[in-house]
Amino acid sequence: MAVPDDAYIWRQWPKLMPWASALLAAAGAAFWLANYFTRPVEQLRKGLGELARGNFGVRISKEVDRKRDEVAALAHDFDATASRLQEFQEVQQRLFHDVSHELRSPLSRLQAGLGVLRQNPARLNDMLERLEREIQRMDDLVGEILTLAKLAAAADQPLNRQRLDLIDLVREIVDDSIFEGASKQVAVEYDGEESFVTSVDGELIYRAVENVVRNAVKYSPPGSVVRVSSRRTSYSFELIVEDEGPGVPDSALESLFHPFRRFADTPADAAGFGLGLSITKQAFERHGGRIDASRISGSGLRMKMSLPITEADAVLRTMPANRRPSAE
Repeated sequence: MAVPDDAYIWRQWPKLMPWASALLAAAGAAFWLANYFTRPVEQLRKGLGELARGNFGVRISKEVDRKRDEVAALAHDFDATASRLQEFQEVQQRLFHDVSHELRSPLSRLQAGLGVLRQNPARLNDMLERLEREIQRMDDLVGEILTLAKLAAAADQPLNRQRLDLIDLVREIVDDSIFEGASKQVAVEYDGEESFVTSVDGELIYRAVENVVRNAVKYSPPGSVVRVSSRRTSYSFELIVEDEGPGVPDSALESLFHPFRRFADTPADAAGFGLGLSITKQAFERHGGRIDASRISGSGLRMKMSLPITEADAVLRTMPANRRPSAE
């Protein structure tokens, strides 16, 4: 076999150089692209593994933040998801802690009451009322926790809607609040729409509105007025409750709707558990609405609850009164 002539190879080398350069460039580009795409995917895989192990503090967007493509967007979405899961975990842990604290207080008082009875059985009649009050407090707490749990569990389930006049429901709450407020010289007034027939979960909305109005009465000073008003806009029905109580700082307005957060500087042994407004928020959000809190100049708090106007509501408003269906 003939041995290639070295001189021949050197003569052909200039012709091979472009091909060799192109081959090396293609190999380099392929390596860079492979690293470009597989490295963030590997980081995403590791991040998902950390989430699966319960480490919700993992973040990966900083590693791929130099990129401006779909991979970087996916990394930011991953971080947002991890942050949300971490928030849920913290809320759950805080909720368990707060529930334990709220249950421990009446249990401690029950144990103290039983201890008194053991030492002095003659005080049975005096202690029965206190024991019953603590048992009722525990029952109320369990009931509100179950309501929150049902709202969370049924988040993807349809509401049990009924067609009713929402103003009738509001007036009933106002009448009850007038009776409740009379004992502490707090007046409750209503002004606004005369009728608003819509389709809602009546029990859920009743409890949501009642929580807000009763809170306003509870934290209003003697001689003050709680004003309940309503109005209908082109897109929503709004219910506003204003009081003349101590109010809360601007920084604490959003936290009012967190479980076990109470109005102002509420004493630890005061009635209520700080669950009412959390229930109200979830109830209105389930209906596609919302609730917002704001301060009133001077003192007081304004709570604005809103429900969207549905197409059926809009059609009903344009119908003659004698052709409108009666509320169930």
